[in-house]
Amino acid sequence: MNETALLVCGIGLFFVLSGLLVGKFPILIGYKTTEQDKEKVNIDGYTRMIKSTFVFGGVFLILVSVVFSLFGLHRYLIYVLLAVCLLLPACVLYRSKKIILPEKRKEE
Repeated sequence: MNETALLVCGIGLFFVLSGLLVGKFPILIGYKTTEQDKEKVNIDGYTRMIKSTFVFGGVFLILVSVVFSLFGLHRYLIYVLLAVCLLLPACVLYRSKKIILPEKRKEE
């Protein structure tokens, strides 16, 4: 494995560990609500969604870096890394609207 593959594996490992830590300590997602709003927001679902997104993204990065290194395509790893780093937050934002705001949609 070259330096790029090791870097992508390290970032993937960071994503996996971040996801597992969010699952263990939900306060890390930084979502603070009042007592009244806690009834409206599904914090467990939001935490589970953040955890699964980061863990799957990290595992994907690790697997892709290993496979690309085996086939000698390590020069394309930076593009995969950029795509995952741009798509993970977009995926979280898209999915969070379905989890956090179900009551507001019913009112509209």
